[in-house]
Amino acid sequence: LSARVIRYTNSILRSAFNYALGQEILTRNPTKFVELPRLTQREMMVLSQDEAKQFLNASKGERLATLYSFLLLSGCRPEEALGLTWKDLDFKKSNVIIRRVLIWHRKGGKWEFNQPKTKKSNRTIPLPLQLMKELKKHRIKQNEEKLRVGWQDFDLVFPSQVGTPLTMSRVTRVFQRIKKKAEIVKPLRLYDLRHSTATLLL
Repeated sequence: LSARVIRYTNSILRSAFNYALGQEILTRNPTKFVELPRLTQREMMVLSQDEAKQFLNASKGERLATLYSFLLLSGCRPEEALGLTWKDLDFKKSNVIIRRVLIWHRKGGKWEFNQPKTKKSNRTIPLPLQLMKELKKHRIKQNEEKLRVGWQDFDLVFPSQVGTPLTMSRVTRVFQRIKKKAEIVKPLRLYDLRHSTATLLL
């Protein structure tokens, strides 16, 4: 477990044991004697301008190529992109409205749409015209996929091959494959595409 998780767990246990002390169930709080790991600040990893171009070029040919273009050019969180519907996109104004996120539950493999992370996460983001063109082509391909038997239509912009929500593990696997193809050796995570957006904009 990470240092953050360990310290957070210890904090919860300490509160519970303090309650037990107050109820005279315990005579001392055992969490006080635990040596906690130090929190270390993770170095921010981002794509340079050249690496971003390499990454986008390497993604061509992938079914989910437009998803990674969207993540890199919009700065959205992965769960926000996976929760997008076509109604959230405005092709006339070249923007997208973030209204919800897709959440997968580990137990039972169930999913649900939920509110974004914070109030400020409900926002409208302007998108480059080139990305809007790519999204239009992506929609044409998706309409062709819909003709297949078994399509479940949730109106998602980035669904699976049968229309259902994509899992984060699938999106991460493809991301790692593209990164390898682009010969990017940085220990970059999927979420770092969001950080790369901010850096490139600055």
